[in-house]
Amino acid sequence: MLRLETPRLILIASTQEQVRDTVLNPQRFAQEVGAQLTSEWPPKNFHPFAPDIFAQMTSFPSQVGWWVWWILKRPEAGVPQSPVVIGYVGFKGAPTQVGSVEATYELTPSLMGRGYAGEALGALVQWAFTQPKVKRIVADTTPENMASKRTLEKCGFRFLELESDEDELVYLKLKAG
Repeated sequence: MLRLETPRLILIASTQEQVRDTVLNPQRFAQEVGAQLTSEWPPKNFHPFAPDIFAQMTSFPSQVGWWVWWILKRPEAGVPQSPVVIGYVGFKGAPTQVGSVEATYELTPSLMGRGYAGEALGALVQWAFTQPKVKRIVADTTPENMASKRTLEKCGFRFLELESDEDELVYLKLKAG
């Protein structure tokens, strides 16, 4: 199992079964990742693209790490409980021919605004740039999503362009060196 850790979080690269189970059998999903679920699980934007992720993971089983990573919040020090799944972060596939990947993330609403998205995205960006093929990471957000814009900027992304056909702001982070 591919896993990353930060001071407050554990990131686990998803399996196909976990993508399926987070939608169809959340309790089995919780057991698979060894964590508790909040009443807000799964985040609202996950359902629409879960079938596509599952299909891509089926077609490209060796691309573990280039799709969804579950964000688990560690329990507070001294509290005997399991971690809690609070969202996901990841990419929309393996690096392209030019070394580009597109990042995505979402948290359960009650845990937004506490720095978890930035902590998770920062760890995943760091991991991605250790992979030889990755040269740049792009991400997008809507113009009105100030929290997401701040998260991207705190993680070192810079505004690149406005995609007029989708009304989204595109941000870019380049590999150092």
